[in-house]
Amino acid sequence: MADLRVEGATMVNAAAALNAAAGRLSPVVRAVQAADTEVVGASTLATQLDAADHAVTAMLEALGTTLATLAGQIIKADAEYAATDITLSRKAAG
Repeated sequence: MADLRVEGATMVNAAAALNAAAGRLSPVVRAVQAADTEVVGASTLATQLDAADHAVTAMLEALGTTLATLAGQIIKADAEYAATDITLSRKAAG
């Protein structure tokens, strides 16, 4: 049977990448929120664009939250893998 080995650095790097991706969404959300939907003129079109930018903003914010949550779960899993590794090492030595 092969050993399962998960490097702590890999987990930390993955979590950092997800947190960075979540952080990069903030300027996009601000830009979408700042869009002036009334420049299109027709009130029906402006209303539709306004609704669309609210929907896009909500989706991007949800994505950012999900990425940050996933990063936290990876950090937690890394700690659990490390604890399991220590426990198994102690049992093997003892």
